[in-house]
Amino acid sequence: MPIDYSKWDNLELSDDSEVEIHPNIEKGTFLRLRQQKIRREREERRQKREQLTLKIDLHKKIREKLGGLKSELGESDIEKFASAMNSWKAKMDNSQAVQDKLNKLSLGGNDGNEANQTPGVDHQENQDASALPTFDDMIASLFQQIRAEIEKEGVVWDTSDKKVHGKFFEGLESHIKRMGDVISQAQKDLDEVLKEEAKHISVDELVHEGFNHTIISNKSTNKEGQSVEKSKTHSVELLNPQRPVHGDEKQGEVDSTKAQPTEQTPYSDYNQDDYEYPELAKDSQKFAELKTMEATKDYMRDHPSIVSEQKSDQILAAAFDLQLKGKTKKAKQYVRQSLIISYVHAMGPGGPRLFFERVAVEGSKAHNMFTKDVEDRYKHIVTRCEYLAKENENDQDAEVIQLEGSHPSEYQGWNIPDENNPDSSEDFAERLAKFKALPEDLQKALQVGTLDAVNKVLAEMSPTDAEKVLNECSDAGFLTAAWIPENEGDNNEASAATSGDVADDEGDGDDAKIDAVHPDQTREDKA
Repeated sequence: MPIDYSKWDNLELSDDSEVEIHPNIEKGTFLRLRQQKIRREREERRQKREQLTLKIDLHKKIREKLGGLKSELGESDIEKFASAMNSWKAKMDNSQAVQDKLNKLSLGGNDGNEANQTPGVDHQENQDASALPTFDDMIASLFQQIRAEIEKEGVVWDTSDKKVHGKFFEGLESHIKRMGDVISQAQKDLDEVLKEEAKHISVDELVHEGFNHTIISNKSTNKEGQSVEKSKTHSVELLNPQRPVHGDEKQGEVDSTKAQPTEQTPYSDYNQDDYEYPELAKDSQKFAELKTMEATKDYMRDHPSIVSEQKSDQILAAAFDLQLKGKTKKAKQYVRQSLIISYVHAMGPGGPRLFFERVAVEGSKAHNMFTKDVEDRYKHIVTRCEYLAKENENDQDAEVIQLEGSHPSEYQGWNIPDENNPDSSEDFAERLAKFKALPEDLQKALQVGTLDAVNKVLAEMSPTDAEKVLNECSDAGFLTAAWIPENEGDNNEASAATSGDVADDEGDGDDAKIDAVHPDQTREDKA
């Protein structure tokens, strides 16, 4: 199947091998002139398209407003007409200044039809908004034109005169009709421009901007204003650490200038670790404490290095900590200051000026959007803090203390005093009194002689109570237990030891010491 290249026929190229160049004209000059012509015609078509589109939209809106003003102007009531004209009198008297603006910003030119003169948009970047007339100004100028037309016919302008009343609405209808003709003609011209644009393929139609990312690199400065560069030292593990050190080389260390090329990459100052645990720096804290937009603007002007994602993250993390501590008002202020940095950073190099000229203006759409963003971000932090607080309470409620032995065998008895079989030791009475002072269910569990029985009782206690009774048991020596080896038949001595009485403290290891641990504590942690 042959490939169709016809869609590239309309591609405008300044350097085209098929174009014949006169031998007396230099090729480079010809190509530059051809390139300028292509760009100039393309820009003219674009401007004309935008002007015609704006002209059509404005004329439609004015015609719609005039249609709605008929009833308000008293088309069928002369008294209402006189009252309405009095309310428009001040603007009609100032119509000459408005007309000057219309003539200056006219899109349709002056073809004898004053209604064609519609305000447009100055394509210069610094267009003064006060130079653009409002819809009321344009309507007042139109009323003044109708009045001038009536006075040209020799009729004295008197709003209470029926003749003036009738001629005014006749003139109004005539202007509305002519606006319709202007819209139709402008639409035809716009169709012609669009048709002409379709004949040419431009770069704007072939490609588009996929993404745009701005990085502002602000190096920290010392008090003298000189740039401070970070130095990095790489530690190296040596295979032979006892070898002699030559020159100025330090054992176990390599200078970063030797380990890396001298030319730094654009991301040499980037350190990912800085973003893992953001700590509030002094300048970040000072910026976060600012309460007014004016103070924020001044600080940002004097300290441009504050505009970075790292500073914003630091302040936001501090806001989270403040909310956890219950300082809600201050936490919300920190959230606002953090978002100011985020907004300014996203706006690029001119971010501070754009932010304080647009977003910081109260009542503007951008300011309302920023305020909503602050509220949403703060609500998210509040919700998250409430969840963490509740989760912490649940963890404390679920925390228990359990016993874990140093030997994996089954325990068959605890070193507790037996009231029915008293021994001859001097501290028997004291140990028995301590045993009787323990909770009754714990006494029964110790008499059972297994870890599971004791742990079952401890699980029903609070961590504080469990820790208290375990300390008492440990002080009295109750937590020493006899044990049975796993391979009972292979060790007769261990079997005999477990079948008899508990060995003394200086025995051969038949006693096992018990430790109290939390459920999430492993044996390695305990060691």
